[in-house]
Amino acid sequence: MPNRPTLKTIGQIAGLSHVAVSKALRDAPDISAATKERVRKIAEELGYTPNVAARNLYLQRAGAIGMVVPAMGESTAYDLLFNVVSAAAADMGYCVMLGSSHRNPRLEERHCRMMVGNQVGALIVAPCTSDVAPIKAACGPTPAIFIGGKTAPEEEYAILCDYRHSGALAVEHLTGLGHEDIALLTYEPENRTILQKEEGFAQAMRDRGLTPRIIRTGNAANTMQAGIEGVERLLEQKALPTASIVFLPLGMAAAKSLGYDEKTGMAMVMLGTNAGFAAGIYNPFSVGIAQTIAELPLYSGAWLRWLLLAVLVPVTGAYIVRRAGKPALSGEAVLLADALCLSRQSAVLAFQLGDGLTNLVSPVSSTLVSCLAISGVSYPKWIRYFLPLVGLYLTVGTAFMLLAGAVGY
Repeated sequence: MPNRPTLKTIGQIAGLSHVAVSKALRDAPDISAATKERVRKIAEELGYTPNVAARNLYLQRAGAIGMVVPAMGESTAYDLLFNVVSAAAADMGYCVMLGSSHRNPRLEERHCRMMVGNQVGALIVAPCTSDVAPIKAACGPTPAIFIGGKTAPEEEYAILCDYRHSGALAVEHLTGLGHEDIALLTYEPENRTILQKEEGFAQAMRDRGLTPRIIRTGNAANTMQAGIEGVERLLEQKALPTASIVFLPLGMAAAKSLGYDEKTGMAMVMLGTNAGFAAGIYNPFSVGIAQTIAELPLYSGAWLRWLLLAVLVPVTGAYIVRRAGKPALSGEAVLLADALCLSRQSAVLAFQLGDGLTNLVSPVSSTLVSCLAISGVSYPKWIRYFLPLVGLYLTVGTAFMLLAGAVGY
């Protein structure tokens, strides 16, 4: 491997001292324009790269900042945070040294010590516990800024979050849907984030005259497993809440207890729910709004949708059992119906069927993406599991559309 070109290498070719070469590359005013151009051309031909570490050492300036976070990945906020920090640092001439503690305080402290040893100018730390004393000791005189919800409010250099509001928002949303018996599942270790979520949830429940139910189990290192353990405890108590936010962990826990895999647990919730959605007997959006636009009586023709539900549920159930054995657009639908000379009632039915089916395969469906993230099932794995059922749904849907046409629906 050839030696890396240096200032002395360029100087030997240009007939200059390495000091003069350095000045030329830094655009010093006491070097002529012709000499600067000649030096830059030689540097480019040699592939010379400035030694930033040496320059920063000479100038007594740090060229990097450190960043330590509990975890990385699409299911965390730290990917986006790192992208923002690194872009801002680059604009100011700094690079970012990143470390993930995997929610391990010892690894977190080790990352900080190594970064300080590598002469970072400052550290940005999202601590995995509320005890930041070991981090401060590891950083020594190097400035540290703490971010995230686990940092105490008395910290002088910290950017804090208020998670009480998130707990209250969850209660507001679920009570707005008619739920009154709501359980909050959290996990150890206890920290400021967990406490604030529990406080916000409990206060919002009491403000509405409801009894808060908080179950803390499992560990932050595996939040999916913590959720399953929380639901298993609810099952043991034989007092399930009505809030739908716990239904997916419930399905996962039930599938696990029966010896089935995570796809079966997800299917028990997603496919069972979507069978009802696809029928959409009294769906206020894809049926109600579409019928209003089509100038049809509200929720008319429900008899055929009830019949559709009676077919979809056993078909879906049989499919899950069989596989378990192997470890806005509404208006457009109306316009299309008029163009194709279909009855508007049939158009509403077709739209409802199509909407229900695509919600189970669309990669931009927020419900599907959320359930995949919680269950740990990859999108390709879900498609391979669900694809055979698409054929069954299409067959059923086609049969009902033909029936709708035959009876003048």
